[in-house]
Amino acid sequence: AQRRAPRPSAEARAKAPSELGNPPRRHAMALSTSKASADMANKNLKRLEVLMKLPDNQMCADCPIKGPRWASINLGIFVCMPCAGIHRNLGVHISKMKSVNLDKWNGDWVDNMEKWGNIRANAVWQANVPSGYRLPTEKDAADQTHVLETFIRDKYERQMFKLRDDQPPPQQAQRPPPQQQERRAEPPRQPAPAPRERPAPAPAPPQPQMDLLGDFDAPAQQPQQAQQPQQQQDLFALGFGGGQLQQAQQPTSPQAQGGFMGQPTSPQAQGGF
Repeated sequence: AQRRAPRPSAEARAKAPSELGNPPRRHAMALSTSKASADMANKNLKRLEVLMKLPDNQMCADCPIKGPRWASINLGIFVCMPCAGIHRNLGVHISKMKSVNLDKWNGDWVDNMEKWGNIRANAVWQANVPSGYRLPTEKDAADQTHVLETFIRDKYERQMFKLRDDQPPPQQAQRPPPQQQERRAEPPRQPAPAPRERPAPAPAPPQPQMDLLGDFDAPAQQPQQAQQPQQQQDLFALGFGGGQLQQAQQPTSPQAQGGFMGQPTSPQAQGGF
């Protein structure tokens, strides 16, 4: 018995370009109806999150609303909530709707989503849209106008725009390599502005330098406050008999005792006039 090759992981199948090269022309696929276990549902949810981060699936397949959280498991497309309501009205024989977060996904449902995606599916279902046909806008989807419902019914129920068997598959259906997808998802980087040159600050005026060493040869100056007690004492002596004390403090010399201006006193001077 021949051994089958190991199956690649979900991330590798989602990010790698399709080996088919072009989208298949039929969506007929038998899908399981049993409910997945909790562990399997969590694993499949991670695979769905990888698919929804791709640029192909970041916008609804039928209108310009971004961030779709509903999916048609048989068509392999992600749609927004307004479009999901119209898909439910089409019937399960045309579109089988599931919620990405509310429903537990089986493995074959995720396989079909990885096989198709919004870009590849629209390359089949919108291959022959007339030039004057009015496509729904984001406002039409938010208001759920007749324009949105007419377009979805013409697209899937009446199959007015589907790719014919005699038409070659469009080139836009091919997925770009993962590196190109990441480059498209990243916004263009703007060059950083050049730093501005700041003017040099003006030089500060020179500060006077203090001579910390001082002049050691100069005699130390006596503080003026030290002389104030002596002066106050002299003034006090003048008021209360200080003249006698002042004379007593002065040294007596022979010339001072002799008389005025150092002249010796004569006996006449001593005796009085």
